[in-house]
Amino acid sequence: MDAGFVRYALAEILSSAVPALCVRGAHNWFSHQGFPSSASFDVPTQDQPTLQADSMARLVRCCLTVGLRSEEHSLLRELWLGASIADPPTLQHVFLPYLKNLLKVMQDHRIPLTTQSYQWQFQHVITLFIIRYIGKEPTPLFVDLTCPPLGCASPTNPYGCPTCLELDAFLVDPHRKTADVTGGIDAPEHVAAQVHGTDYLQMTVTSHSAEHMTCTIRLTKEMTKPEKPDARHDLWKVRVVKANDLIQDICGDNEWKILLGDKYDECMGLKGVRAG
Repeated sequence: MDAGFVRYALAEILSSAVPALCVRGAHNWFSHQGFPSSASFDVPTQDQPTLQADSMARLVRCCLTVGLRSEEHSLLRELWLGASIADPPTLQHVFLPYLKNLLKVMQDHRIPLTTQSYQWQFQHVITLFIIRYIGKEPTPLFVDLTCPPLGCASPTNPYGCPTCLELDAFLVDPHRKTADVTGGIDAPEHVAAQVHGTDYLQMTVTSHSAEHMTCTIRLTKEMTKPEKPDARHDLWKVRVVKANDLIQDICGDNEWKILLGDKYDECMGLKGVRAG
C-alpha cells in the first residue's frame, strides 16, 4: 500500500477521532452515558477511563510512527484543550493515566523530556489536577481573642479615661492580638493597675516623652486556647497525599523536574492552592 495513502487515511481518521476523544467537558465517567461508544464496545464501565487514556496516547504514537508532524501538533493542542474543560474525575482517571502512557510513547520514540510541546501537556494537566482535585486550602479556623474590659470606667464615669477607652476597645476586639495605646506621663502606672492580676496581657512602654508628657504602651494578648479540630483541613490534607501518590505514580521526581520545568516549584509546592 502506498505510504502517502496510508498517511492521508490516518490523517483523516485523526481529524474525526480527536474531537470525539478530547472535547468532552465535565461528565461522569462512571455512568453509562459518560462514554458515547460504550454501546459499541463490551467494555466494563470502570475500564472506560483507562481505555480512553490509552486511546489518546496511541493516537500520538500513530502520528510519530507515520511522521504526521502537523497532525501530531494539532492532536497535542486538542488534548491540551480537552484537559482545560475536564472535571476532577476526568483529570484523575483519564488525563493522569494518559500522561503515564504518553511518557512511554516519548521514551519509545526517544523524544527528549525537554521538548516544549510535550512539556506543556504535563505542566497543564498537573496544574489543573492540583487546582481542581486538591482545591484551595481551607483558611484556619477563627481564634477568638476577646477579653473582658479592664479600664477605669465607673458608674460616675462610664467611659473611663481616654487611655482606658483605648485599652478596652482593644481588649473586646476578637481579632486584634496587639495594640498601642497612648496616654500621659503616668499612663504606664495607671494601665498596669488596671491589668494587674491578669496572666494573658503583656505590657511594654514603647515611647516616653517627659518633654511632651506623653507615652505609648504596647499591649499584647498572650492567650493560649485549645486548638479545635478542623475537619475541612484534615480532608484537604488527605487529598494532598492522594494527589501526590497519583502524580508520583506517573514518574519519579527527577523526571518531573524536567517535564515541569519552571512550573516544578509551583506545582510540587502547591503554590496554586496554598492558603495565603
